[in-house]
Amino acid sequence: MLFGPRTKKIRSRVIRNQGLAERGFTLIELMIALAMLAISLLGTESVIISIARNRATARKMSVATNLCQAKIEELKSLGYGAVVNCIETNLNEKGLAGGIFNRYVSVSEGPVPRTKTVWVIVWWRDFDFRKIKTVSMRTMIADL
Repeated sequence: MLFGPRTKKIRSRVIRNQGLAERGFTLIELMIALAMLAISLLGTESVIISIARNRATARKMSVATNLCQAKIEELKSLGYGAVVNCIETNLNEKGLAGGIFNRYVSVSEGPVPRTKTVWVIVWWRDFDFRKIKTVSMRTMIADL
């Protein structure tokens, strides 16, 4: 009896055992998946940090631009005679004391008589305190 009841039982057990083996993941497959996940997360971490730094730098550039523009408007309202060189340190976003920004005003004779060329430069140190970032604007003020 080549295919008797006993052979059927053995064959059904083999088929059932093969089904169990195909249902789950092996330890090696899980370890490879975890390693791939870790590598992809490390890659995205550096991108997220870079995005955060760039966002902070852009915000500081915007603040520095506003500080330049505010000083130019202030000097224009003072008039030709009151425009002089000056330096202000440790300014905050509103131009008051207590921040990271520094502002320098340089005044020189303009290209036309009775005019002054005014440079306003705002600078601050970046995250690592090694790089200095600057924003500058130039205008002319006339004696009317």
